Amino acid sequence: GSLETESVSGIEYGFVPATSTVPSESLPKGVSMPDLNRSITVPAYFLPDIAVSAEAELKKTIHALKTAPANAELWNRLGSERKGLEDYEGAKEAYLYASALSPENPAFADSLGVLYGYYLHDAYKAERYFQKAIEIEPQMTYRYLRLFELYRDIFKDNDKARAILQKGLAAVPGEPRF
Repeated sequence: GSLETESVSGIEYGFVPATSTVPSESLPKGVSMPDLNRSITVPAYFLPDIAVSAEAELKKTIHALKTAPANAELWNRLGSERKGLEDYEGAKEAYLYASALSPENPAFADSLGVLYGYYLHDAYKAERYFQKAIEIEPQMTYRYLRLFELYRDIFKDNDKARAILQKGLAAVPGEPRF
């Protein structure tokens, strides 16, 4: 399709609008597609211009998903936007669906790890998703650091924290960010 330009809050960016609907047989089996008509609630403390912008972005993503329901990146964006509006359940549904569409994408597992660890307060699910992200992409050092922080800050387990750093150092020798 042709490149369209959007401007939100003075930031201009281009995107290629979806032009076709993906056939339903390419959607994941056994996983329900999240409700795209889920209510949108902007936290009351948001400044008015930020509230309007956040809601507009979310509506744009929802509209895009209605035409491209098998686009995992759009589902991940929906999860991030819902998380930004403190709709953690809506974020979880979107992230899980993105992960079902593209189970080998480490970013989706990472998003679920962050959501479960720091917003839904389920450290064991967070640990599982961070481990999955590392399994998929073991050369990315920040994935080990995420799990390190979970062990250190949430589990309060310095032995596990130290062990994951050592695993990261072994997987990515000579990495200066450790």
